Amino acid sequence: MKPEQEEAAVTVNVVVDSSSDFKQLDIGVYEGSPAERVHASISKNGAVVFGKTWCPFCTEANRLLASLGVDFVVCNLDTAADGSTIHAALKEKYTQATVPYVFVGGALVGGCNALNKAHADGKLEPMLRAAGVPPRTSGKARKVMNLGVLDGKAPVPVTLFSFPEAVDERVVRLTSIWIFIISVLCAVFYDKKQAHFTMLGLAIDFVLRFIGGGNISPLGSLSACIIAVMELFGSKPQFCPGPPKQFAALCGIIFAATSTTFYLCAVYEKRLQWVGLAFSVILAVASGLVCFFGFCFCCVFFSLMIQFGLMPQNMYQLYTSIAPEVAYTYADLPTFALTGGEVKTVSAFKYLGSWITQSGGVEKEIGVRVGRALGVFASFDKIWASKKMQVQRTNDPEPARKTVHLIGKDTPLSIDYKYKTKTDDYTEEDFNLVKHVKIADFMMFLSLNGIAAAWYIASYHFTLYAPTAVAYAITLFSAFTYTIWVALYICKMVLYPQKVMKEWQCTLRSNSFVLPFTCLVIFAFLVADQNMIFGVQASATCLAIFAFLVADQYMIFARVLFWIGAPMGLLLSFIKVGGWLSVRRDMEHVNAAWMIMPVQNFVSAMVGPMLDPDYTWAMQFWFAFAFVMWLVLFALTFVKAVVAKPDDDRLRPLLAIWVAAPAVAAAAYLVCFVPMWRVYVVTDDVAGVLAGSFNDFLFINFVWFSVSLALCMAVGLHRPFFGRIKFDMSYWATGFPSAAVAIAVLFYYALIPGPLSQGIAIAALAVASVLNVVLLLQTYAGILRFKVFVPDNKWGPLSFMRLSHEAFRGALPKLVEAAKAVVASGTNADAALIEELSENWRTLSLAHTEHAKHEDLAIFKTYNEFFPGVVTQWNEEHEEHHKMIAQINTAVAAASSGSTPGALVPMIEEYAIEVEKHLRGEEDHLQGMPRKYLPLEIHKQILRECWALTPAPAWADFIPWALNALPMLHQRVRFLKTLLWAMPQRAQHIGIMVASGVDDVQWRRITRHPDRLKRYARIHLRG
Repeated sequence: MKPEQEEAAVTVNVVVDSSSDFKQLDIGVYEGSPAERVHASISKNGAVVFGKTWCPFCTEANRLLASLGVDFVVCNLDTAADGSTIHAALKEKYTQATVPYVFVGGALVGGCNALNKAHADGKLEPMLRAAGVPPRTSGKARKVMNLGVLDGKAPVPVTLFSFPEAVDERVVRLTSIWIFIISVLCAVFYDKKQAHFTMLGLAIDFVLRFIGGGNISPLGSLSACIIAVMELFGSKPQFCPGPPKQFAALCGIIFAATSTTFYLCAVYEKRLQWVGLAFSVILAVASGLVCFFGFCFCCVFFSLMIQFGLMPQNMYQLYTSIAPEVAYTYADLPTFALTGGEVKTVSAFKYLGSWITQSGGVEKEIGVRVGRALGVFASFDKIWASKKMQVQRTNDPEPARKTVHLIGKDTPLSIDYKYKTKTDDYTEEDFNLVKHVKIADFMMFLSLNGIAAAWYIASYHFTLYAPTAVAYAITLFSAFTYTIWVALYICKMVLYPQKVMKEWQCTLRSNSFVLPFTCLVIFAFLVADQNMIFGVQASATCLAIFAFLVADQYMIFARVLFWIGAPMGLLLSFIKVGGWLSVRRDMEHVNAAWMIMPVQNFVSAMVGPMLDPDYTWAMQFWFAFAFVMWLVLFALTFVKAVVAKPDDDRLRPLLAIWVAAPAVAAAAYLVCFVPMWRVYVVTDDVAGVLAGSFNDFLFINFVWFSVSLALCMAVGLHRPFFGRIKFDMSYWATGFPSAAVAIAVLFYYALIPGPLSQGIAIAALAVASVLNVVLLLQTYAGILRFKVFVPDNKWGPLSFMRLSHEAFRGALPKLVEAAKAVVASGTNADAALIEELSENWRTLSLAHTEHAKHEDLAIFKTYNEFFPGVVTQWNEEHEEHHKMIAQINTAVAAASSGSTPGALVPMIEEYAIEVEKHLRGEEDHLQGMPRKYLPLEIHKQILRECWALTPAPAWADFIPWALNALPMLHQRVRFLKTLLWAMPQRAQHIGIMVASGVDDVQWRRITRHPDRLKRYARIHLRG
């Protein structure tokens, strides 16, 4: 065994789970009062941890210090003599109330989260050195010790399903308020059937929160909206561990489900409702303690389970390790605050403010009026009036337009390289109601119209007798917001026609141009008098909300809407299909959004005969075209999804459109090709006589095929294949398919009544309603946080270069700090300090050398082929960097041999400055070229060339270095996905490199994301 292997093997045994295995502090040897003994103990020991043996946070604090090889002592307050008095003295002297108390050099660092933050910020190790307890474990030993694939090492515990590891305490307490109110109402009206089903709904909400946290829960989404408003006034997140909150959701499921069960069973035994009442009261008390006092019974019980060994002692290891990153990620997001009457804008909001205050004419007027209508600009009048802006992150000017001429400045060409010098921060912060309204956003209104139509159908006598007020309310809201969105998009067509043209030419977005017309078709269905359509005398109150618009001519108005929407949708479908045939495509261009066009024509075929039976023959033409295109596109997109899953998580919700096509086709087929369908659903008497006699093969198979596909999508949510990212407008692609399934199943129940079909119809309507409510609330929260009307974050295989730049930005400050630490220690620098500097420089210089090679011999080579001479400046800078690397190599080698050249720090600092300038120059002038001018296949070809240029041992260092240097998880995941996008056959090879180069926490997190890195050590990188 080699010496470094021996060191690693020995060091692996340093970190253990039990606090009693660490060096114990006998505080009894110190005299005086408890406060004096505390002071004496922290003064005479460089690092002290006051904790408890069963506390998981204390375990994680001890684990971190032990992994660094720090000589520290532990005082377990639950086993030490006078431990309670010592704890009382600590609480009295310091504002911190909970263990652990971590002291370094006599100063309180804080608890476990503060200790991990100091370590993540690079402040902990200098503090330890100053306190005389420097880290002794070498970087290589720590790397081996913390690997996540060591034989016999248990994986880091994680939450189940898609529940977040870190939860915002504000969401928890606000959601508890809704639970408290609902539980109290159910307890007060315990003998009412409405209360029983309300408690059932609460149980379902608990189930949703148990699976995915507040993001997929109606109550959690409502809380997110309110918190988005609170953030306008300076509210900040308060993160807490996810595991106990998921356990609390499980307890909520048990109590709410038990209460519901006894309520419903009271039909057979009246006294059982008292048991249901008791559980409702318990739920009200528990939620009241959380929302009003911040005390969670379930969290306490979870801690006791850890204390008694029913849960792993390291249950919070993942949370404590990622807490600094979660806080950093939140700080990196655009936020906005109004405090004390003074306006502070951060990130995106500075551009919103400047847009409102500086733009003029039509755009300014539209922005203010529409914004006020949406309720978004309620507090922006203060911005406009005061113009007091404080920007936290960036203060970028309007991006300058640049042109690289192919021939010369005197001969400008339309094919010259034209770009804007804008940063990623500017792109994220470029909020604009008109400029960045997207045609795909109309999927939201298609979903709302679909769920309104489902509730209309559910309100008929032959289905569920649902209240029509729900359908009326949804229709009115959808019509109002649809009008606003149409106005915004018309303004975009006038003010930014080039952006509209880009959407039309995009293979992903162009299919969405049929959506506004599909919405008109469904509006026609909603406006028409449905009772008249089905042969029943119209209700006197039918469609009262539209009376002021259409008076007695609502059927004419409905037909006008229909004959605007249906022909335009069909025309656009012909144009796009003809475009597919006339323009060369490959499988990378195929996406599930192409299925929108068959869905649109199925919708027209469904609505037309309902408006007028004479439309049936014409609508059969719509149906035939949609049916053929559905068969072809479903097969094509299904193959694409199976053999080449979308690497961008935002594309995955589009697969739900598979569900919509057969569901709408079922209803369209029914009204177009089954003349007797009205007979089956006209009156209760006829429906009762004909019950069970309807047996149309195609209709039944359409319905069950859509239900089967929906269940397959639900499995994808569990894996998790969907729901991997925070809310994005692409999730609206799931809204209409859920409503379409509800419509199909409602027709099925009307034609084939029975307890099973009734239960499925109720469940489908409930799922669709909940899903659309969640999407709507999350959209409103996104608008308040200004995450909706912003440009899309575009990326592809060559984003590998941009992400490598971010890795350099993360690694360079650590290198500078390591050099300063070595120079400050002089000739007394310990071996661990020198080894850290040497290893940091070795990996960074290797990454820089290989990255420059990738650019010079592959990336820039291709750029020059398209635009000769465009990268000359950056090729020359690479030569200068190589000279600087050689000089620093000599200086680091000298430091490793015992001498400490004073020029080491200035050399590295100069190097860091030059590299940052170089990276920024490349990003300003070159990062737009591949997306605008290079075909996607060339992107992948370039990345494969980069892979061939670097030997495998160098990649084994480069990839883990980049993952460890990138500050946020989504960047690490995307870095891996760029490689897998271009080289899916290298998945296992890359997986081995990742597994052997990142710690157990990062390994556990990354293996829940990217695809195709399985097999090695039971890897399953989902995503």
